Amino acid sequence: MSYNQCLVDQWQHLTQGNQSVAKYITKFDEFLVKCGESESDTVVLSIFRSGLRKDLRSELFVQNISTLKQAYQVVQDLDRSQDFSFTRSTDYRNSTNKVTIIKSQPNQSHLSPILNLIILLRRMMIKVKKITVSHLDGSIKLMF
Repeated sequence: MSYNQCLVDQWQHLTQGNQSVAKYITKFDEFLVKCGESESDTVVLSIFRSGLRKDLRSELFVQNISTLKQAYQVVQDLDRSQDFSFTRSTDYRNSTNKVTIIKSQPNQSHLSPILNLIILLRRMMIKVKKITVSHLDGSIKLMF
């Protein structure tokens, strides 16, 4: 097996694991420069996607991402959205209808606050009965 074949094998088995999206992209780019010249854009995107964490990989399919540049942007935005913070404005421990008001903190993501919320709820595996969005103050009201 040649040196180049070994590099391509390592590249095709590269995974994000527990590292950040930024570190994964950096490593991926290093392999792309070394051995990706002969690969089609579709193959390169496929290799990139296959090494991502499952939640990020799934989101690329949901959003129908077709270029590596788009994929980089989306996964970086999603990684930043994991820092999505929220506050509970209603204490619902003694209530039968659980209601939470969520306000996203500003970030540099182009993703809408609702998409950020949906991603957060998916990760937390929370079932929501009703979502109401206020266009006046940007709050999102959830009923569980």
